[in-house]
Amino acid sequence: MIFALILAPVMVILTISWDDLTMALEAKSAVTGIPYSNWLHNVSGIGVVSALAWGLGYFGQPHILARFMAADSVASLNKARQNRYYLDDPLLRWCSCCRLFWTSLFH
Repeated sequence: MIFALILAPVMVILTISWDDLTMALEAKSAVTGIPYSNWLHNVSGIGVVSALAWGLGYFGQPHILARFMAADSVASLNKARQNRYYLDDPLLRWCSCCRLFWTSLFH
């Protein structure tokens, strides 16, 4: 996982020249009026913390692979899937409802 996170930007940098990237960002800025050269334009502190949390959260993903590697039979995978339906889905629905409430209340 960490190898892919490092390799992807390196391959982009090796494939696209810096001048091509600069010209593309300038063209996009001219069309949209957003200064893409300033990466923190109109970004709050909460936005920075949220982006860091999402980015650093990728390092926590191997726990999902470990769950499947620990399965000793197909029957245990079915049990894990049932646990996911009964535990994760209601939690995600609750979080979605809270976000809708928060968004409607403050925006």
